[in-house]
Amino acid sequence: MTNPTKPLPTPGSDELKDVLGNHENRLIYEFLYSRRDDPPTMAEVRAHVASQLGEEHEQTDRRLRELRRHFQIPAKRVGSNRFVYPLLGWETKQKRLHKGISSKTEAMVYEQYGYRCAMCGKSPKEDGVKLVIDHKIPKDWGGTDEPENLQPLCLEHNHGKQAHFASFDAHKDAIRRAIALDEVHLRIGELLKALEGVEVPVDLINLVAREENRGDPTRRLRDLRALGWEIGVTKRKEGKRTVSYYRLERYAPWPPEGPGARVAALEAARKARKKNR
Repeated sequence: MTNPTKPLPTPGSDELKDVLGNHENRLIYEFLYSRRDDPPTMAEVRAHVASQLGEEHEQTDRRLRELRRHFQIPAKRVGSNRFVYPLLGWETKQKRLHKGISSKTEAMVYEQYGYRCAMCGKSPKEDGVKLVIDHKIPKDWGGTDEPENLQPLCLEHNHGKQAHFASFDAHKDAIRRAIALDEVHLRIGELLKALEGVEVPVDLINLVAREENRGDPTRRLRDLRALGWEIGVTKRKEGKRTVSYYRLERYAPWPPEGPGARVAALEAARKARKKNR
């Protein structure tokens, strides 16, 4: 049963962005919204995503399942082997959908990491530590119980991470809107837009960037400046560290092909000019 007192969010609205931080999730929702009178098949949903993103996206089916955490989108049989997916309304039993992590999923995550802490590599067998399942992106910030968002941590690093993340809770809404976006430039840029005029510490930018092995926020910020953004920087001595804070002063619209593609094109053009000198 849908909730008649709460209208569905309209495409492009801030309400929709608050609920669905991921661009592709919003893309699918907006397609379903536009087809409320003529619900599409899964093949049509996949084709629409492919036409918008330029290629078939392997996560489309999973994204639709994620939408069902917030909205009623049943699979409705309309023929012997044909199903359509109508967008009916808000999911009124949303709390029941946030179930605990199953023991099967826990076992899979522990095995994937070799029964070791994802941060320090210690194991119960060799080091006597206790491991717990951690959400890489906290659920309060829009994280899910999907295996790719889970990792084992020893108690020491789990408590340390909780304390570190708690220091950013004042910006929880801004983080939630940015952290699940598909491109690193979008994640950093949307965080800065949500906190426009506020000095954002580099640690928070790193956290939202989610580039664990090759992250360089200063390079990504240079990329945004190349796209016409104005971003100021202030450095402060905090204990033994010098911490950089970045403040968005002006931003430009996102290029239609996406910031990553535009940055790559600008870099290719720069190298071509350098080569021809």
